[in-house]
Amino acid sequence: MDGRWRSVAFVLALLVAGCGSFAGLGEVESGGYAPADSVIAVSVDRIVQAVNVRTRIWARAGQTLLADFKTSDLFGGLMCGDDLAEGLSDPRVRFDEASGRWFLLATETSTPGRWCLAVSQTSLPERGWWLYAFEPAPAWFEYPGSDQPTFPDYPGLGVGPDTVLLTGNLAHGFFGLASVEQSAVLLLNKHDLIDGKAVSTAYFHPARSTQKLWLLQPSHHYGPGAEQIAAGVNVLTTQGTALRIQVLRGVPGAPLPPTMLWEELFPDPNVPFRNPPPARQPGAGTIAVNDQRVLDVAYRAGQFWVALHQGCYPPNDVDWDGNPVKRVCARYLQVDPLSATLVQDVRLRERRQYFYFPAIAIDSQGNLLSSVNRSSEDEYVSVYLTGRRPTDAPGTLRPPRLLKAGSVGYEDPRGRWGDYSGAAADPAATGAWFSNQYPYGPTEWRTWNGTVHAVEYPQ
Repeated sequence: MDGRWRSVAFVLALLVAGCGSFAGLGEVESGGYAPADSVIAVSVDRIVQAVNVRTRIWARAGQTLLADFKTSDLFGGLMCGDDLAEGLSDPRVRFDEASGRWFLLATETSTPGRWCLAVSQTSLPERGWWLYAFEPAPAWFEYPGSDQPTFPDYPGLGVGPDTVLLTGNLAHGFFGLASVEQSAVLLLNKHDLIDGKAVSTAYFHPARSTQKLWLLQPSHHYGPGAEQIAAGVNVLTTQGTALRIQVLRGVPGAPLPPTMLWEELFPDPNVPFRNPPPARQPGAGTIAVNDQRVLDVAYRAGQFWVALHQGCYPPNDVDWDGNPVKRVCARYLQVDPLSATLVQDVRLRERRQYFYFPAIAIDSQGNLLSSVNRSSEDEYVSVYLTGRRPTDAPGTLRPPRLLKAGSVGYEDPRGRWGDYSGAAADPAATGAWFSNQYPYGPTEWRTWNGTVHAVEYPQ
């Protein structure tokens, strides 16, 4: 699992107006690709947003645009995604407060493909990056009944005190998804990465399976503590009951090799991880919201939270014949990472409403903050903020507050609304930043980068 690296820098100065929340990347300027898969990270003086297939870097002061580039151009020196179709998707971006470095991940979608990882050389990401590429091992496919090359689809990026954790759902451009039990897991030595050196790695190859597919997402650590942790549910069941927690201990390159253990938690059996229905909106068309996979994971000072969406039946929500109506609700689960036990299980659900693609962050006061899309037969896809303080009653969330309203139906024939939204705790203040897409036209998305300084007061 050796990675190849190269140094590169991009600088482009422009000026954009705005203070606090502001317009992010749109579909047209990003190359016309859908969905957006928008993510965001922030430091005390920089904001980085990435979508399919473009990245922008702003100074926080005045939202001055410092760099704007195709992500495939950033990795061009490694021939990582360097083809006519851009070749990269599913970006992830994190700022690590401990090292003062930025981590930008994307998937190379060729077969075989790679995790393409960029690590900033300083705290100023526009000044240059160390570039790495890691290829997962071939994996088992039930058809044609052999190991085949893969690429790490739906990648995850977790940055811990000493390691960086990458996950990926192994896929093939022709044969589809590998017949494996879980996502592939690659653990990297963080200190090697930030020094721009050849990286010590530990690869955990998934076992064969045709009944289970735990799509694992790793936790982003806000501050020190805990081992690397990933979470997932089995998306091959329409009503799964288990949440899997995978814990990785050790640092690649140390005398003792890293290990990976897992536990399965079973929340309320009356509230399974149901496959969600399409979300409704005014007029024709529905919003495709994928499955009940884990979407975001965050750890800070002993708090470990998992976010996803799933099918649900809100109270008193029935059709004209009195039958319960299946909607999409956001679900937030807090787990004790030491004992691997469930602390609380919170659902965001309302009569006649659909909530999907929650993103989460834990701020410096321990508040859980979340953005989420909402729509209904009476509301176009909009962006809302919610959250809870540690002192709030267990199992409760603050009422959702509107951040960005949609004003048109989304009827893009290419299908899915997306895979996830972005969230990042603010290292400069209490609160968090979010990046979410919203419909700008029937076949065009745009994104909105918003900040909330406390649960009650979104800006």
